[in-house]
Amino acid sequence: MHNAVLGPASELDPSVAGALLELVVTMAALRAGQLPVNAGYLGPDPDCRLNLVLDGAADAGCEYGLSLTMAFGGANTALLVGTP
Repeated sequence: MHNAVLGPASELDPSVAGALLELVVTMAALRAGQLPVNAGYLGPDPDCRLNLVLDGAADAGCEYGLSLTMAFGGANTALLVGTP
C-alpha cells in the first residue's frame, strides 16, 4: 500500500491498522494451507447452517484468501490475495 493512502504511521487509524493485521493473518493462513478458528462464535443458529472452524485450525487447499474489512467512517476494503 502506498503511504499516501495510509498516511504517516503516527496518524494510522485503528480501523486501518486492524485491516492490515487481518490481511497479514489471511496471508499467513493461506501460506500455511490452514483456516484459522472462527473468532467470536457464541453458539449455533438453527436458521443459518455454516461450516465453522471451532476446535483448532483446519487444513484447507485454498489458492485465494479474502480479507474483508468494514468500519465506520468509510474505511471499507476487500482484498483478494492468492498464492504464487
